[in-house]
Amino acid sequence: MPVFVSIGHLPHPLTATRSHHHVDTWEVCCYRQGEGVVSIAGRELAFAPGTIVVIPPGCTHRERSAGGFTTDFLHLREVESELPGVLVLHDDDQGSYRTLADQLEREYTLREAGWRPVCQQLTAVLVHYLKRWAAGDADGDDLVARIKHRCAEHLHDPTYSAGNALDGLRCTPDHARRLFRRATGVAPAVYL
Repeated sequence: MPVFVSIGHLPHPLTATRSHHHVDTWEVCCYRQGEGVVSIAGRELAFAPGTIVVIPPGCTHRERSAGGFTTDFLHLREVESELPGVLVLHDDDQGSYRTLADQLEREYTLREAGWRPVCQQLTAVLVHYLKRWAAGDADGDDLVARIKHRCAEHLHDPTYSAGNALDGLRCTPDHARRLFRRATGVAPAVYL
């Protein structure tokens, strides 16, 4: 079971962070404002509001953004059995991750009676969402159906591209493209 360590946020936008790592904690970052790139162990991943990045212990990472960004950061232990490693996900349309993270940060900051078990329970729910989203993106059934539906809706729109169909999913466009190709045998651009 994941163990809650701490939660916080950047109160003011930053354009970059220094390269760093966490020795024995996992970090989950949920970007709230701005667009940019997070480099994790030499891999460059784009982020935008709603992007959630899961970073295992020991992975060197840094962020940069020309216009500035803000993020929440959650630190956990004992997540190895729950999450597979570096993940890039996206909060759902209802902002479920953000809502729970806000409540978790409130409990952690106020530290009212019984705050530790509440923080632990909220952490368990957050990790459950991350696992669900990662599993949903891993098997790809729902994701492939959504891409097909988007393509069908815009079949007669010459300005609509495969890139449009891949925008706003709970995974990176490259991951969605791989899942789509594995499920259908063709790339989204060919399918469209």
